[in-house]
Order: sequence, then C-alpha cells, then structure tokens
Amino acid sequence: VLLRAPREALDEAVAFVRSAKDLAGRANDAALAQEYLEGREYVVDCVSFDGEHFVSATWAYCKTPTECGFMYDNTRTLPYDAAPDSLQQRLYRYVFECLTALGVRNGASHCEVVVPEGDQDSPCLVRMGARMHGSMGPALWSKCTGREQAQPYLLAELFAEEAGGSLPRRLRDMRERPGAQAYKLTRWSVQVDLQCPTGGILSQSVEASSGDWLRAMPSFWAMRLFVEDGDRVAPTRSLSTSPGFVVLFGYSEAEVDRDLAKIREREKSGLMYIVRPGSENVVGATPSGSGRRNSISAARMRELEAEAEKLISPLASRACSPVLSPQQAPAMPPGIGDSLVEFTLNGDGLDDFDLDGGGGGGLGGFVGGAGGLDDFSLE
Repeated sequence: VLLRAPREALDEAVAFVRSAKDLAGRANDAALAQEYLEGREYVVDCVSFDGEHFVSATWAYCKTPTECGFMYDNTRTLPYDAAPDSLQQRLYRYVFECLTALGVRNGASHCEVVVPEGDQDSPCLVRMGARMHGSMGPALWSKCTGREQAQPYLLAELFAEEAGGSLPRRLRDMRERPGAQAYKLTRWSVQVDLQCPTGGILSQSVEASSGDWLRAMPSFWAMRLFVEDGDRVAPTRSLSTSPGFVVLFGYSEAEVDRDLAKIREREKSGLMYIVRPGSENVVGATPSGSGRRNSISAARMRELEAEAEKLISPLASRACSPVLSPQQAPAMPPGIGDSLVEFTLNGDGLDDFDLDGGGGGGLGGFVGGAGGLDDFSLE
C-alpha cells in the first residue's frame, strides 16, 4: 500500500507496484488506485436472520499514516453504545443498509467502515465479507462478552436450532426495547501491532529479548512473532513490515492501555529489537520517499502458508472454523450413494474390492504391507 497525492507521484507508485512482487512472491500485473479516507476505521460483525441484522461485535482500527502508506497501531474492542444519536448507532444503521443493499439476508457478515474526520454522518464502506470475523477475533470476542454473545455461537445457533434459536428474540428486543444492548463487554482487549523503529539484522530474536517480559505483563493473552534471529528487518511503515503482534486482555480499557504504552516504550528503548547494522533485504526498487520493504521472514512465511491453507481447502482446515462449529464433509452428487457399501480397511481377509458398487473394473493397483489386501479399484 502506497499513499500518493500529486499525479506524478501516483504514476510512480503504480509503476512500482506493477514491477514488484506480492507477499507470496507472485508478480503484480495490475495496481488498484482508490481514494484514501482520513478518519477512524471500524469493524462491525453481524449475524442476519430473514433480512434483519444483529450486531455481534464492534472493533476499532487505530492507524498511523506513514510516507509509504499507513501502519496499524492497534485494534481494540468497543463497548456497545445504545444512545440513539451516538456515532455507533449511526454506524450500525449504515452497515444494516449496506447489508440489505448487497443482498445479505441470513448468516454472518464482516464489514469495515471508515468514518471521515469531521463528518460522522458520512461513513464509507471499505469492505464487506459474507463471512465471520477471521483469525483469533471470534475466540477473543467470546472471552470479552461470553460465548453466547460471540458470532460463531450465534451463527451455529441460527442454522442448527429450530426457527433460528434465540436470534429472532434478540432482534425483537432490539426493535421493541429502547436502549437495549446487543452485547455487553465484561473484558477489554487490544491487539498491539509491533513497530520496529530501526532497520538492520536481528542479533537476537524478539522472543529471546522480550518474550518473558511480554508474558509477564498483567494483561498479556497471546502473541505472534514474524521475525527470528538473523532476519533483516526494516523500520515498520506498513502491516507487511510489522514484526508481529501482541494481544492484551484485561478488566478495563485503562489496564490494557497501560500495557500498550509499556510495549511502545520498550520498542523505542532498543531492548526489544537487538539489531546490528546491515543492508535491508529489499523487494524490488522503491520509489523515492516511500521507504524500503523487507522480505518475508521464515516465521511470517509459515503464517502466510497457514492462511493460504484455509483459502485452498476450507473443509480440511480446522483453523478456518470456530471450535463451536462442527466440520462438515461436502455433499455428494445426486445418486452417487445409491450403491455404496460399508467396509473396513483393516486388511483382515480383504483380498479384492472396488469402490464403484458395480463389482469390478476401474483403476486397479497393488497395496503392499497390508496383510491380505492385494487389489482394489477406485472407479
């Protein structure tokens, strides 16, 4: 992501993006140019039933502009504000209108909306996905509000229980009871995106320099680190150059904010990132004034591969589904199960069989090492 104002700088940025590679190492053959909205960005997660929408969670992104884009400072949970003229209620009404216009009637949704500075009546939809909140968001929200308030529980109840479970009742309460709250935070959480202030080669991993220190914080809950000993790091200027993140979880917003401030102080002190001078590992040429980008570390590559696995094979990956939602096999085509026979592959006295239900032919093969199992067909 590059931020540019003059037309000449925009042309330069487009040329740079098209000549570079993405995080997966693939060449970019196009660049997307869009308006950059100055303002705070919010996430509104919903569950819909028969065209009515219920807010299950609200988050806020806190971002800091940089010369080449912006970097995320933190993502935090927000309490529900039921005041009729509050910013959140205006935000919810806008999100509901977007979901209705886009045809979302049943199921989960994840919306990201920017509210421009100085104009709270003009929110702008940045992204809408007809899906649940990803990553560890649902699990974290469950700890902040209780399992029954979390999006995975509401979604599972919607499809598993008769007549949508408790969701119709909750929707009715929101309509008929002024001031009713869709959810109530009992804990607070902040995801802190780490920011390395300098570039060089890590002489010591962040785990070694600060792992125990971070875990000893009163509100520490979890962390993921994308850099290791020997990796080249660049000053953090975007999400792709962040060394990782820490999730804080506490009984009040003040508690987690105190620990957030301590993390920023340690980053600036030089105690967290122990680096020695070294040329930064640059991906492609960088346009003037945009800073440099580091290459993907081994730890970050494993993170990306895990995310790719969820996209490629969602039914095979436990990571893509909440713990509350059972894994389901894909439905069989019509008529395919009419002649199926149940059997056990234990090798005891099983000599010849086929899986087409017709008693022969097909793709034959030999399986060694299975006592008594000699030939089979997968037709």
